[in-house]
Amino acid sequence: MNPFNQNTRFRIFKFVFPFFILLIFHQISPAQVTSRECAKEGERCAFAGTAEVAYGAGNRWATKVATSSIQCGVAAFGGDPAENVLKTCQLTTKKCAGEGGKCEFSGVKTVNYGANGIFASRTFRDGVTCGVAAFGYDPVPNVLKQCFIGPAPEKPINEITWLGTHNAIASTYYGFFIQNSQRDSVTAQLDRGARALEIDTVKDTPAGFATGVYVCHCGAAPHSLSNEELNRFASKKENQTSWPFQLPGWTHPTPYMRFSTILKEIDKWLIANPNEIVIVLMENNSANGAQLDTEIEAAGLQTGIYRHPDDDKWQTKSELVRKNQRLILQVSDDKIYALGYRGLTGESKYATPKYKVVDNKYMEILSYGALTPPGYGNLNEYSKDKADDARTGNKLLVMGAFKSALTDELTSRSFNQYSFLNAAKAQWQDMNPKNTFYPSIIEVNQIHIGDALRFVNDLNGGPYMISSKADNIGDTSGDSWQLRFENNAAFNAGIVVTYWQDFGSGAAKVSVPIVVNSGVLNPALGVARMVNIPRNTSAGKPISVRVILYSTAEFDLYKEDHPANFVGSPVPCFKATGILTSPKGSRCE
Repeated sequence: MNPFNQNTRFRIFKFVFPFFILLIFHQISPAQVTSRECAKEGERCAFAGTAEVAYGAGNRWATKVATSSIQCGVAAFGGDPAENVLKTCQLTTKKCAGEGGKCEFSGVKTVNYGANGIFASRTFRDGVTCGVAAFGYDPVPNVLKQCFIGPAPEKPINEITWLGTHNAIASTYYGFFIQNSQRDSVTAQLDRGARALEIDTVKDTPAGFATGVYVCHCGAAPHSLSNEELNRFASKKENQTSWPFQLPGWTHPTPYMRFSTILKEIDKWLIANPNEIVIVLMENNSANGAQLDTEIEAAGLQTGIYRHPDDDKWQTKSELVRKNQRLILQVSDDKIYALGYRGLTGESKYATPKYKVVDNKYMEILSYGALTPPGYGNLNEYSKDKADDARTGNKLLVMGAFKSALTDELTSRSFNQYSFLNAAKAQWQDMNPKNTFYPSIIEVNQIHIGDALRFVNDLNGGPYMISSKADNIGDTSGDSWQLRFENNAAFNAGIVVTYWQDFGSGAAKVSVPIVVNSGVLNPALGVARMVNIPRNTSAGKPISVRVILYSTAEFDLYKEDHPANFVGSPVPCFKATGILTSPKGSRCE
């Protein structure tokens, strides 16, 4: 017999129902918690920053904290939370504090601070006060803001700044020995943080070689001595007035190299790095759409190509990763318009054409102006009009931080300096102070020299930071922060970083010091080192940095203790300067 009669059940229901509704509202209120699908079973869930990812279906879920991406499947989550059911991966965003309040959490989380869909995003450890001081700037001035834990709201890829390499294949690695713009292979450039590669192409039939699309450095000279190249040069379509002869080692590598060979190399890197995208900026000299498509198909790519549709909003990186459309072939320059503007016949099936000028609605802004240090002329070719046109027209704003010269190795030491690049940033902010649209791509010569990646990472902030795999010390397999060391001195120097890490648990937990040494950097190398340390260092224990001179003995030039909860954006940077009789160590700024 039921111990409750109908009246009793009704009175209980009237009493409990408001609290039940309140509880449900608290759990699912969009103002408190929102979730979105980031991948289906077997796909890759990609996002900006560090986030908790839920894998499952219905009310059965497994969760895991990840950075940048995670494969949506049993292997990544360590088990099957909902057997025999097709599962998805979800990202959750949760309000944690209002303006001035404390956003409470433990561990490492990405926190978004803002309102009206505009946020500043940074990663913190063990809580943060929701305000301008913690995030470095006010994303929405004069508006009351809130803080949310979760992946950063992603920008389309044209609103992120990517590091690019100018004349990526004009490298000593490929046999370009005259006016080479790079030293490394394309793979090494990508490992150093480049995500855009400017590559010259030409359709040619060099003596003894098959007809195809070749890579070159041949804008002002013939790629080879073939009849078609000599005729192209004689036609003066490019207003060529100098170098009326071929220069092996400048106009082409030895031997000649097909564009499909470089595409295969890029594809191999993308397969090994499933959370990355690569933009190829094609400076085409003569190949038409059909010839280019044949060359692309000959590469047999496993990575999908994203062709940006006419004036639509660019995809986010996560969207491209999920669809595996991670290679973008953007026509950056086309000397005789063989690939054409949008809307013209003969467009490539794979390459994204330039914007056709119609009443200046889609003004072409893919330009290669050089940012020039003091003494070289005007600082840059950035303008508020170009930035506004890029934002409203959904185009890539490409700038160059280089000066092409036979002494590229020397000029790059000025153009790739952090201080010089920061001077350009200050001018961009002055031109467009409220909503600065930074360049989509900043190209550099000699990517192995200087601070270009650090500068780009500082422009983008924590969620979009890219770590260089080159010249790295420490454990890069997990979730780590980086410190940078540069030897700008006339002596051997290095950096030693000491941090503490907890081992054991409960009463048995102990903090153990761990030392990471960059090793000796010879000034002739002209490169920096990145020291990687884990995020989960011991709470309350400092991270100690020492800059050391290596001679007949070791001498400390500089020491600084960094707090255990630093977040690595901007990347802390240390350097050695001076000569052996007057050595100095300091922060880079």
